[in-house]
Amino acid sequence: MIKSTSYDISDPSDFPQTGLQSLDLLSRCPICKEFFNTPMISECGHAYCSLCIRRSLATDQVCPICRVNLSESQLFKSTMIEDLVQSWTNMRQTLLRGALEDERINSSNKKSSNKESSNNESNYESKINLSSDIASIEKDYVRGENEEKWDVKANEKKIENEENDSRNDQSDNKLEKDDNQQEKEEIKVQEKEVKLMQTPESTPENS
Repeated sequence: MIKSTSYDISDPSDFPQTGLQSLDLLSRCPICKEFFNTPMISECGHAYCSLCIRRSLATDQVCPICRVNLSESQLFKSTMIEDLVQSWTNMRQTLLRGALEDERINSSNKKSSNKESSNNESNYESKINLSSDIASIEKDYVRGENEEKWDVKANEKKIENEENDSRNDQSDNKLEKDDNQQEKEEIKVQEKEVKLMQTPESTPENS
């Protein structure tokens, strides 16, 4: 007979790993959900505690799992299952401690990985923001350079226009001066013609 101990696990779900949950479940009677106590196996291949299956057959002569006809004469004691369950219950506490420690380590590693991933994402976002800032600064710098170039070009154009205006003024002054000189010369010619016309012509007699 397998006796219950103070460190018995009340439910297979106490194990975090599904593999250990399955082993714990296979060591339990499907009727009482406790570890097998004097396990009996039926002709249909299902195992139960001796007391559990006899109580069930007292009310219903069928296998509780597959529902085929079953009587007490078709039950056989399984020493192999009894030995397996005894071995499982002996090492269950150690396995549980190791399983819980593994779960704790995995959880801690997962948190560290998530934190590192979050830091990497934060660093990536910082790099993107920095690149954006640098691009903005470069854009402003280029804009400033272009504006400065435009100002220089505007000043050069203004100086060029002023020089052209000055040359045009000089040209106009020269033309005006030439016109005045020509007008003066024409006046002089006209005066000479008038004088010539007013001067009496000499005759042969007077000579």
